[in-house]
Parts: sequence; C-alpha cells; structure tokens
Amino acid sequence: MMENVMLCMTLGSVMGRVELVLPGDNGKGMAFAASVLGEALEETGHEVRTVGDNREGRRGEDLSSEGKKIEVIVGAKNARMPDNAIPEDLKEDGFVLLSKKGRLLVGGLSERADAYALCYLAERVRLDSNAWKKPQIRREPHFSIRMASGCSKEEALRMGYNVWSGVPGPTRVVTFLGWMDGLLHGDDFDRQRENGENLLKIEKEASDLGLCVVGGGDEFQFPSQVLERDDILDLTELGDDREFCVASEATWEMYRAKYREYVRRFPCVDFCILRLGENYSHLTGGAYVGNGVYHFGVRKPYCQRCKDLSYDERIAKVINETAAILCPSPIQYIHRTWDTRQDLIHGNDEVYQKILARVDQREKILWSIKYTKTDFWRYNFPNPCIGVGGVKQMVEFQCQREYEGKGAYPNYIGRGVAEGHRYAADKRCVGVWHWHHGGGWGGPKVVDDMWNQANIYACAHLAWDPEANPKELAREWAVLTFGKKASHDVVDLMMLSEDAVLKSRYFEAYSKNHFGWMPANNWMRDDKIRGEERLMPIYEGAKELVDSMIEEKEEALRLVEKMREIARGTEGKMDAVLHEHLTTSLEYEYWLTKTCLHYTAAYFLFRRWQEKQEPEHQERAREHLEQWRESWTRYRNDVPKLPGCATLYNDDGMEATMEKVSTSF
Repeated sequence: MMENVMLCMTLGSVMGRVELVLPGDNGKGMAFAASVLGEALEETGHEVRTVGDNREGRRGEDLSSEGKKIEVIVGAKNARMPDNAIPEDLKEDGFVLLSKKGRLLVGGLSERADAYALCYLAERVRLDSNAWKKPQIRREPHFSIRMASGCSKEEALRMGYNVWSGVPGPTRVVTFLGWMDGLLHGDDFDRQRENGENLLKIEKEASDLGLCVVGGGDEFQFPSQVLERDDILDLTELGDDREFCVASEATWEMYRAKYREYVRRFPCVDFCILRLGENYSHLTGGAYVGNGVYHFGVRKPYCQRCKDLSYDERIAKVINETAAILCPSPIQYIHRTWDTRQDLIHGNDEVYQKILARVDQREKILWSIKYTKTDFWRYNFPNPCIGVGGVKQMVEFQCQREYEGKGAYPNYIGRGVAEGHRYAADKRCVGVWHWHHGGGWGGPKVVDDMWNQANIYACAHLAWDPEANPKELAREWAVLTFGKKASHDVVDLMMLSEDAVLKSRYFEAYSKNHFGWMPANNWMRDDKIRGEERLMPIYEGAKELVDSMIEEKEEALRLVEKMREIARGTEGKMDAVLHEHLTTSLEYEYWLTKTCLHYTAAYFLFRRWQEKQEPEHQERAREHLEQWRESWTRYRNDVPKLPGCATLYNDDGMEATMEKVSTSF
C-alpha cells in the first residue's frame, strides 16, 4: 500500500479553469463524487465544467479546447483515458491520481473506486488549493471491509467506506407468508410489509452509490403477535416470564422460517449481522418480543428441556442454525460476539475458541469483535480474541465515545484508534466497523457534531492506512474545519484533549487495578453524574491514594484551562460562529471538570475524615464542598446560555451524596 498525503499541480498557472470529464455511463455514486469535487474546486476559486467522454477523437487523445485549463479525466472506462493509465494490479477500491501534460488522470478499476478518488481529490484540494504537485498518487485500502454506522449513505461513500449499516434485519421485515399465512395480521402485518418496502428502497439508494448494506438484530426476537399462537410456540414458563427456548423445535421452526424469508425476499442485502450478548426487545414499544438464548446479567433457572445445555452449546446452536441458511445464500453472515461479561465469547479467547470449534461453517462467517476486551472504556486491554481461530474478523471502534461526553467537548482519540487499527492489521483482520454515532442511552446531545467529526475523520483514514499519523490527521481535520490560520492552535488543543478526559473521567489508582469491565465503576454514564454507591467502591479500592486521585483531577482541570486559553486565542483566526462553538465547548468542559474535581475530592476526603477523624481532612472536604457548590451552580446556570451548547450532564445521586457530606460535619 502506498499513499502520498499531498498532491499538487498548480491550477493557478492555468487560470483555475477545470474540465471534469466523466465516462458516459456513470451512475449516482460517480455523480455524487463529482459534485463533491466540483464544490471543493469552486470553493477554492476554480471555474468547473463537467462534460462527458463522448467527443470525437481517438482514445487518450488530448481534446482540450482553446485556452488554458486542466482536464480531470475520470475512470478506466473513460474513452479519453490513455491506455494502461490505470494499473491493473490495483487492489479492490484502490485508485491513482496521475498528472500528465496539463491533465489529471483519476480513477480505479470500478466506479466505486473512481468515486473514492474524486472525493479524496476534493479533500486534498480543500487542504491546499494548489495541492496538485506530486506526479503520481496510488492509494489502496488496507482493510477490504470498511463498515460505517450512524451516518448517511453519502457520508459513508465520501469517507471511503464500502459497507453501510442502515437497513432492517430479519425480525423487522418477516411476514411468515408461505410458512404460516395469517400468523401476522392487521397493523402488525402492515408494519412488517412496510418495513420490507423501505428496506428495498434504502438498499437501492445505497447500491446506486456503490455501497453494500447490512441489516441485523438480536436473537431470539420476533414480532409480538406470534404470542397469540401458544399452540405452535411451545414457550417456556419461567415464573411470570415466557421465553423462547433454545431446545424447542417449535422455536427453531419459526426462526428458520424468518431467515429463509429474509434470504428469499431480500437477496440484495449484502450482510446480515447477529448479536446474542444483549437483547433489546423490551425497547421496541411492544412491537417485538424476545429473550437471550442464555440468561445474561441475571441468574435464574433454565427450563427442564434446556437446563443441561452449556453456554457454549447454546451459542454454537444459534450460530449453526443461522449459518445453515445464510452461508449458502448471497448474504454474508456476520456474527457479532459482543456480550456484557469478560468471561464469555467476546472477551475470553478460550471460550471463543471452544465455540468456534462447535461451529461447522466458521470459516464462512465474518466475526465482529470490539477492539477493547470489554466496552469502549480506557484502561482496557486489546481484545484477546482478535487474530484467534483462523477465521475472518472485523474489529469495531466507537467515534462518539458514549462514556466520555459524546462530542460535547474535545476528545480526540486519534492515538488510541491508530494503535487499534495497527493491532487489527497486524492480526490480519479483514475489516473494521466504525460507529460514527451510537452507543449509550442518553445525552449529552450536541448542537453540532464538530468534535465527533474529528474522530470520524481519523478512523476513516486509518481504515485505508493504519500507519497514518494521528497528529497529521488532526492537522488535516483542523484545516478542513477551522481553516489554516487557526489549525495549529486547534491541533495543540486536540492533542491535549485525550489526557484531559482520561484524567477527569478515570482514577488511575483505582482503574489500573480494575482493567476491563467498568474501570471507573461508571460513576459517570451518558449524561448522568452518579452518587455514593459508585464512588464508594473507588474510594475503598484506592483509599491510600486519595491525594493522588485528587491531584489527577486537578491536573485534568489544568489541561482544560490550557485548552480553554488556546481556544480563546483563536478569535479572529476562524469563522465567528465556529469560534463561538469552540469556546462554548471548552467552557462546558471547564465547569464540568471543575464540578467533578470538587465533587470527588469532597467525597473522598469526607470518607477519609470518617475513618481517621483528622481535622485536616474535614477542613479540606469542606473547602471542596463549597467549591463544588459554586462550580455546579455555574455549570447549570451559565453554561446553557452559551451559543452552541450541548445538553448538560444531570444529577443522578451526586447532590444527595454532597448533602450527606454537608450534614455530617
């Protein structure tokens, strides 16, 4: 793989006139990419005209009209592309940009590759309007599967992805017609049929852009109306609950019917992803019903039929049943290993290999695994299952950071995701999945997506080149977002942000001994600041290092203060609205970080005072308590008035904890 970061052929010398020559049979993906390039060229002062390749003349002949200009000739199928200009040994989706005698030859071996080339060229032009000097650029993706979720189809194409997650899975579209007509009826049947029509519409839009699509869901899960047919379901009664049983042939008949219908009606779907580690049936407003194939998170008995089935047997049974239908079909089966414990298939390589050994068609399945051993926290090991088992794997990364503010303030994780992509590359994984948005249950909700976009930009480029420099990617994003004049300051700010969040959100003295699951005990979750029940275990786990934990939070505040000063210093160097949003995000982070510093310090010192009864600890706790009151008040009252402010963090036990501290003195 080879990627030259900057291209250049000075358009100024040809009066900034560009003729974009497209092949005559280009589709919507090419048209979209051409519009992206056209906008970039016009923004940088170039006059752009788009023409077809159907003028008279021999293949490769320069048919430029009079006057100085540059032609951008796109695509290997272009009648005006010189023979052999596009190398035949390009990897799938790879492309070249070649400068030859006042023309730029652009493209790959497919229309999608051509679209990537145009979008990449647009990005380079925006970075430097004279960025055309290199005589040759050859760019090829390291990962053959580059999947994006939580974004538009167009955004996925623009950023170089080839798989887009956005169509319904089997549960949302099944009607059971042809297997048991009338099982679904009335509004439920109409909903399922409409979902299927939407799937076809969305898939057509994505396919027209050149993208593959993926649908999926949790199992077991079915439309709720199936519960009307107790005579065919053979459900297990567990107290007040009724469950679909993994040992029930009636359950499997309905399960098979669902997936067979999906394959029959929607062979246009490229991938189907299945998860067993969580089941969100209860969040569907009653439209769907289901349960896990094992009892995760709670301990309750299994029924007589399945009580002797092991965890490994249950998981392998579902995978084998699903693979028997999907693997012979045009739809690629993706099995997502995620679960909510460290000792099961997702984070335990021994369990993972035991289950793989039970799966008959394991080599035909794409296995999707989070980069972290557990969830997307810091203080986490790389997942030990990555690279294990001799099967195709895809590694998941999260851009929005559900445990760390969701983009309400700067949190650039370029270094971490660069390490992750290099790790996945070293382990010979075939794909990456980037969650652009998604994860978690609540806010903060941002007014603009500025800071999330920095992580998205880094991840998108790392999918093509895992060796890309994360600081250079930050620089590029800063230029594209804020302009060159402010970019140096913004990069300095971004490179501080990762440590600021690490030190404000985690407790090294505790977290380093609690690698993996909840390394900060989830004392902050989504937009909630929790109470004593979350802080007490942290104190007990590191009580001899209270001063160190307080100093860590003080250092976080110093980093945010430095970032805030950098942001203020960019006034006049960027668009005024962007500057407002930049400074607002730092004010938000400053008062939140200050609140958390004084909250945790007051509580930890209070607990130390309770144990040791030393006046010094009581006095320090009181000082932090007063500063917490001021910071929390400023955060709630002043920050929301700032332009572009995200929704706030909310109290979820913090105030009651501080009231307990106050009344105890």
